[in-house]
Amino acid sequence: PYRMSKFSEGIDDLIRSMTETYQGKKLGKQISKRIKRGRQIPISSLFEEGLAILIEKFTSDDIKILVDFPVCYRLKPKERAKTIYPDIVLIRKESLIGILEAKLDLGFLSPKWANKRKQVFKQLESKKEILLRGEQYPVLQKFKKACVVLHAGNHKERLPGFRENVENPIFLISENHPHPNETMNPEEIEAYIKKVQKDSDNQKQWKIFENLVLGFSKRQKVRKS
Repeated sequence: PYRMSKFSEGIDDLIRSMTETYQGKKLGKQISKRIKRGRQIPISSLFEEGLAILIEKFTSDDIKILVDFPVCYRLKPKERAKTIYPDIVLIRKESLIGILEAKLDLGFLSPKWANKRKQVFKQLESKKEILLRGEQYPVLQKFKKACVVLHAGNHKERLPGFRENVENPIFLISENHPHPNETMNPEEIEAYIKKVQKDSDNQKQWKIFENLVLGFSKRQKVRKS
C-alpha cells in the first residue's frame, strides 16, 4: 500500500486547506478576538503562501523564500530595467536559485503565457544578476524553475501544450478528479481527499515536486561575474 512521506502529507494538508477555502470555511473569518477581515483574501494568494510554507518546512534555513516580490533585470546596461513578479522566488547565499509559479488551474495559463514565461527565463539565464528591492543578486548558471498547479482542469484542452511548453509542470490534483471549488459538504470533502491521495498520477506528481524542493538545499554553482 502507498505510504505518504512527510512531504506528501504536507501536500495533502495544503489540498485539504484549499478545498475548505473554496467551500467558504476560511474566507472572511475572525482572525483573532479583536481582528476581523472585511474583504476576502484572493484564493490564489492563499495558494502561493501555502506552497511557500510547505517549501520552507523542507529546505535549509539559509534559503530565503520571497512571495510575489518584484524581480528586475536589464537586457542591456543602459536600458530601462524589466520587472516581473514571480509567485515564489528562492534565494540561497544571496543568489537566485529558483522561481516557482503557483496557479490554481489552467484557466489563465494560455499558450501565450507559457511562451512569454519561457522567453523571460531565457533572458534571466543570460544575465549575471537581478535586482530585488534595489539589491543585486547573482543568478545561478541554471536556476530551477517549475509551475505548480493545484488542479489540472478548467480548459483541459490546454494540458498537452502546457506540458510541452512549461519546464517542470506539476499538477497536485489530476484532471480525473473534480475541481476543489465544486460544492462539497464535510463528508464529501473527506471522500474527495481520500480519492486524491490514492491516485497514482497524483502520487507521481507529488514525488516530482518533493525531489525538486529537496534539491534546492543542495550546493549549486553560482555564475562568475
